[in-house]
Amino acid sequence: MALSKGDSLFFQISNRNKKGIYLDIEKEKDVRFSTAWLKKRNVFVTNLRRSTKAKLGIDYDSLRPVNPRIIHANVSGYGPEGPMKDLGAFDPLGLARSGLMYVTVGQNPSCCTVE
Repeated sequence: MALSKGDSLFFQISNRNKKGIYLDIEKEKDVRFSTAWLKKRNVFVTNLRRSTKAKLGIDYDSLRPVNPRIIHANVSGYGPEGPMKDLGAFDPLGLARSGLMYVTVGQNPSCCTVE
């Protein structure tokens, strides 16, 4: 379902009233900006895999020297422990794996069918 601004309903539900910035942390000028920006912030939230954050230098151990008071929150599809802790995930995948999608919309949910 498209809304008046062209955004999808799912996008609006997930991002309503959020403010954010986009940085290409593989570009030196964006890295310099992000370091200065993080010095003034309280919370850093990400949903990237542990290995990706370490590679990009945005894991807690890398951010702590920039801002010792930073709260580093990480959203993970499978939690911080267990055999799937390093796998990527997103909401529809969690709904499907748990069986909730089957219970609520049946065998062929319209959000996931490929035509």
